[in-house]
Amino acid sequence: MIFFVLFFINYCTFFFKEKVHQFGVVKVYKNQIPMQCAEIKGLKINEVKLAYSEEELIQHYKMTFLVHFRDGISPILYGSIYHFDFDQNFFCMALPNGSIASFYDHYINGKSNVIQEICYPIKTCEIYSDNFILRKMN
Repeated sequence: MIFFVLFFINYCTFFFKEKVHQFGVVKVYKNQIPMQCAEIKGLKINEVKLAYSEEELIQHYKMTFLVHFRDGISPILYGSIYHFDFDQNFFCMALPNGSIASFYDHYINGKSNVIQEICYPIKTCEIYSDNFILRKMN
């Protein structure tokens, strides 16, 4: 009986732990909200929600961003940045495929690695690069 209980606990731990994909400085959590990104910080909304389309992002978060990185390794991100921790230079972003991306900003040659571009409500952003995160996740 004890063997069965230990086996079951190990099975659950293995299959239900956070699945994290690392792309450069970006960590992507598919269909889950990681603990460090569970809090809204910087927007006037009450809860973090996963979004499965651009329309859901806009409806819940009211803004979308295109994020590029100067490092040449990290992917281009499109979604809603909802957690800004400027003391730690840490960001969380809801993506339109049910994922949450998290990343730290570093300085490269005296410049911020992260380049943010506001899309909605100001403009429509075109995604044309093969380095776009949703293309890497498929």
